[in-house]
Amino acid sequence: MKRTYFLYVLLFTAGLFSCGKEWLDAQSDKALVVPSSLRDFRELLDNASGVMNNNYALLGEIGADNYYLRASTWQAASLTNRNAYVWAKDVFGGRTELSWNAAYKRVLYCNTVLQGLEDLKSSSAQQAEWKELKGTALFFRAHTFYDLAQIYAPVYSEPTAGSALGIPLRLTPSINQRSGRASLKETYERIVNDLTQAAPLLSTSSVYKTRPTRQAALGLLARVHLSMQDYEKAYAAADSALQLNPTLLDYNLLDLIGANPFLPLNEEMVFYAQLSYSSILASTSYRVDSTLVRSYAASDLRRKAFFSRRPDGTHTFIGSYSGALHFGGIARDELYLIRAECLARKGQVLEAMNDLNTLLKNRMERASFVPLSAGSAEEALRVILTERRKELLFRGLRWTDLRRLNQDGRFAVTLKRNLNGTIYELAPNDKRYVYPIPDDVIKASGMQQNER
Repeated sequence: MKRTYFLYVLLFTAGLFSCGKEWLDAQSDKALVVPSSLRDFRELLDNASGVMNNNYALLGEIGADNYYLRASTWQAASLTNRNAYVWAKDVFGGRTELSWNAAYKRVLYCNTVLQGLEDLKSSSAQQAEWKELKGTALFFRAHTFYDLAQIYAPVYSEPTAGSALGIPLRLTPSINQRSGRASLKETYERIVNDLTQAAPLLSTSSVYKTRPTRQAALGLLARVHLSMQDYEKAYAAADSALQLNPTLLDYNLLDLIGANPFLPLNEEMVFYAQLSYSSILASTSYRVDSTLVRSYAASDLRRKAFFSRRPDGTHTFIGSYSGALHFGGIARDELYLIRAECLARKGQVLEAMNDLNTLLKNRMERASFVPLSAGSAEEALRVILTERRKELLFRGLRWTDLRRLNQDGRFAVTLKRNLNGTIYELAPNDKRYVYPIPDDVIKASGMQQNER
């Protein structure tokens, strides 16, 4: 009977997020029984494909410069995808954005677990599981808040973070309160605090890549600090993460003939998550930017591992660590690149290039690999950022990189789209680097919309 009630709760929480208004205004049904045991909380957090590890925001990837569409493909896409591709001011056209709802459903699960754990007095024999569950819920909440902030909040800048608008921070499972937007500073403080709490609570390893570990929490913390341009803290977190496990995949050992050379949940992966699906980012729809493909040397195994050549000479991306869908989790290649970038920014050129070469010797043909060197911190930084661009494709990271690097004139770029001769542009630091909050959420909550 209890498990039947538990199913009712899952159905109920799923219904909350079927549209923007319900998740903000719905009244709770007191007759329903909420999860109350450690087993219940584990089942909520292990709902990997349905809620916790799926449907991370894809809008940034749609707006980024890893690919291009032909006009006919663009015309056949949904309104939201068409608008996001050309950085239109109105993206959703009044339609519901499913990834927003999926994100706050994930947050609800986390908050349900966190409150339930505080109410539950576990025995000493259960303390390890209690701590693991709390760390897991804090990690997923932080990951979700960070994911939302990359799309719906501006890039972090310390001088303006206190006055800039962040995202709604739902911190309890109550569904009776209306949500407003926290400041950008409050948003990132919450993300950092959640991850800082989560890391020591989590195990150093897990049989399941869908469950976060201490390395995953530290890796995500490094990513967060990098996006905040706090390079000292990003270095510290990445270094701590890699001290736990430095393993990389050796691409020389991969079968580079098949449709996707990477095994599911491979040994380099720290934590598994996948981005939302979009028809325009299905492999049959888009073309990878040709300049990007040409940037890989003939001896660079990523060229074969990442790209498949079409009959017309263009390329599609096949190198996802998630198989058919785009990887949105954490892997150690990213951690090496974060640590290398931070070392270069600190002027530690030799150490920075050592980290980069550790990665590259696992990406290049063994007989052809020659370690890279740099004569200055500036040169090292440029080389590392170039390799970051080439390594972390279609992971939802490029949009965040564009946003932060556009604040530095050395690395700022103007994005362009060409559709049958019509040119669309996105200038560095344009307001359209922040997506509008879905219209139904604005209508239901009354919160302030982003300027575009």
